[in-house]
Parts: sequence; structure tokens; C-alpha cells
Amino acid sequence: MTRSGVADLTVAMADPAVLAALELLSERGLGVTVLHAHDASSDVMVPLKPGIVQFEDDLHVSFLEETHPSLGASVPVTATWRDGAPIIVGRCRRNHA
Repeated sequence: MTRSGVADLTVAMADPAVLAALELLSERGLGVTVLHAHDASSDVMVPLKPGIVQFEDDLHVSFLEETHPSLGASVPVTATWRDGAPIIVGRCRRNHA
């Protein structure tokens, strides 16, 4: 973790367990991402808070409450393990026109 509390992917990839997980995920067309948001006042990377979903819509990224109506017409693209269970934390609008 960096001082901001956000993981450093290059440091994490030095861990053999992370590399093994990355290899397994890659065989399934999946990868690893650094879960983060951006501080509104400074644009510094900060940890993604519980209940917030990173949402991409037409190349624009926003951070929405997990109950936001915009997420209904989206596909899950990022997941993590939280409180003993998998949870979707990233979504992308489907059917870009």
C-alpha cells in the first residue's frame, strides 16, 4: 500500500501469490486492477469506499453509490472480495452507441 492507502500494483506483483492469481485469472480472460477512486478536490488516488462503484460511460469514469439507477443498464467489469464474499465494484454502460 502507498501512503494514500491505495495498492501499488508493481509492488504487489512481486508477491508470488499475486503472480499465481494473475496467471490463473489471465487464463480466463480476466486481470487485476487497483481498486481506487479520486479525491474530488485534489484528484489524488484514494481507496474505493464500500458502497461505491466505479462506473464507465462513454469513456467517462464516475464513482456512484451502488444503488444508483445508472448501474441498472450496465455490465460488471470489476470485482473484489469484501466481508467474506465477492462483490462487484466496477461497471460499464452496455450498448455504447
